[in-house]
Order: sequence, then C-alpha cells, then structure tokens
Amino acid sequence: MEQDTGLKDKNGKKIYEGDIVEYDWYIMSGTPAYRVKEQVVLDDMGARVGNDRIRNCSNVVVIGNTHENPELLEAKNE
Repeated sequence: MEQDTGLKDKNGKKIYEGDIVEYDWYIMSGTPAYRVKEQVVLDDMGARVGNDRIRNCSNVVVIGNTHENPELLEAKNE
C-alpha cells in the first residue's frame, strides 16, 4: 500500500504516493497553459509532481495510480 501524503485533490479524494494526478500548469499568467499528468512522488521534500510541490499546483485531480493504471503515464509521451 502506498503512503498517504496528507493531501486531498479538489474533489476531496486523498492523494497517495504513486497516484497519477492531473493539474493546471501556468506560464507566468493567471490563465492555465495546459493540463499536466504526473505521478505523485513522496520524498524528503514532501509530496511532489515533477519538480513542483503538489501543494503549489492548481485544480489537482486523482485520475488513477501507477499500479492499476500505468497506461495513463505512457500516453503522455505520445
């Protein structure tokens, strides 16, 4: 079982290490540039996606996890 990050997505669902989430990514403006799909990593920096702390991400939604839905991450490289 993956470790609870202590955080919840915008729908109130708990976020665990290994979850796959979507969130808004911005480029120096108030309008999201696009949605990003990443795996949640838990380390000494806390819960993060890519180089960002998940607390700093907007509109985070859990869409699956790496054990049950690995194809969700494969699709991002196409």
